[in-house]
Amino acid sequence: MKKSIISKNINKITKKTFAGGSSHNIDYNLKKFDVIFVGGLNAANTIKYMQHTGFHGTMAGFNNKPRFYNEHHYELFVHGTIPSFKYMSSVFSSNFESKASCYFPHRITKIDPKNNKVVDDRGIEFSYKSLVLNTGLDHSYKNMPFLEKYLKDGELGKSRVFVHNPSDDDHIERNRRIISMHKDNDLIVYLPKLPSRREAYDAWYLKLDTYLSWGLQSGAHPKSMKIRVITPNKNLFNFPFANEVVMDEISQRSMIETHFGWELVNVEVVEKPNATLRYATFKNEKGEEMRMPFGTLVLTPNNKKREIYNGNDLADEHGQVTVNPYTLQHKKYDNVFAFGDCADVPTTKSLYATLNQQVVLRNNLTDYLHGREFSGVYEGYSSFAVNHSLDRQYVFSHKYGYEPSFGNFYSPRYLGFMTYMLKAKLEKQYFSKIYQSKPNFGYPYLQKNRYFLPLDENKYMKQKGLKKEDIMIHPIRKPELSTDHHDDHSHEHHAESHKVKPAH
Repeated sequence: MKKSIISKNINKITKKTFAGGSSHNIDYNLKKFDVIFVGGLNAANTIKYMQHTGFHGTMAGFNNKPRFYNEHHYELFVHGTIPSFKYMSSVFSSNFESKASCYFPHRITKIDPKNNKVVDDRGIEFSYKSLVLNTGLDHSYKNMPFLEKYLKDGELGKSRVFVHNPSDDDHIERNRRIISMHKDNDLIVYLPKLPSRREAYDAWYLKLDTYLSWGLQSGAHPKSMKIRVITPNKNLFNFPFANEVVMDEISQRSMIETHFGWELVNVEVVEKPNATLRYATFKNEKGEEMRMPFGTLVLTPNNKKREIYNGNDLADEHGQVTVNPYTLQHKKYDNVFAFGDCADVPTTKSLYATLNQQVVLRNNLTDYLHGREFSGVYEGYSSFAVNHSLDRQYVFSHKYGYEPSFGNFYSPRYLGFMTYMLKAKLEKQYFSKIYQSKPNFGYPYLQKNRYFLPLDENKYMKQKGLKKEDIMIHPIRKPELSTDHHDDHSHEHHAESHKVKPAH
């Protein structure tokens, strides 16, 4: 199969200055940088912002993410609603290198926060004054080695094992055939341990129920067939409101059964003379095992700690970077920041959570580099949609403490395919505003203010009874940067931050 547009863009090596930003002389021999970004497209977008707001220090970007795509668009592709993976991913495959003042098409393999150094996959060492991590969570199927042999069997009809968040394009295309391949026996949907990248998007069981119901009506599937949703977690969602709504939806579906507290530990495919038998084995906290036959297995692998966090104290046992939940500054290292799925913040992991964190991160990073008190405070906002049939969805949003925010609603979409095509087109235009090469300062661009007010005037802090020491957990210090030059725009940015309304 031909490489997707994503693979082509990621592997393409170009040496360009930031499109539309300040002019930068790119020196690929540099080994010392003021800021090093390790991550993907959102990290690159942060570089873009800083260039437009007058930061002239040296910045480097290392792409440590294999692909960029919208989770919702991925779901639409898998279920046949949009025709092309290239189409759904075109916005997210923007050139990372065009947004960084110095882009390295290499992966970081080691981080030494005590000595402010990183090492890439060539063994070359780089030093930094500040480090920004946007590495996401690792849900590769290789985290469950017992799956690998079935994903490389070359015959979909044998294993019928479908893994979401795969590491290569072949498995993306493979997943598109989930429904067509399922004919008999039960269909198992496995949801991984939390934290999970797909925590907000793994409601496959509801949509699969819609498709398979058609098969039951036509006689294509046996009436005894079940969709068994199995997870080691205690709930489908940590957000109580979302969990309540979706569990109520499931209670109205006779085909769906839920099993909580069971972790997937093995998959077997046994060849018989006249049949192929498939089994999935699960284990609970008591050590009890449950071996269940299946016709099709749909799963997202458990999260695994990324190798770059081994040998240092940046992340916890789940591979999440331990940051202050309000400022996204590391709890131990004041010059390290993290945002996105890799950040250890108690909220639902979603693209919209990442975009909100990005606004706070880039504001506070700029303040740190200039030796100023932080003003950006992340309130834990996250928003996600749950598609419960072909043409209907729920939308959920909340802040920290799972406090409901605006946007919790039921959204019927009765026009089916054409409506989703229109929605996909509108989302493509929306995300283009975020990831385009032109200046863009907020999320969403038309709704979020560019800057934050000082902490003394922060409404969220007053509402929650937060003190400055909850936000400023490290003493203020200005790192010795490669240049102390700041143009007028930078001063205007700082001055304006005290004039506008806070971004709530």
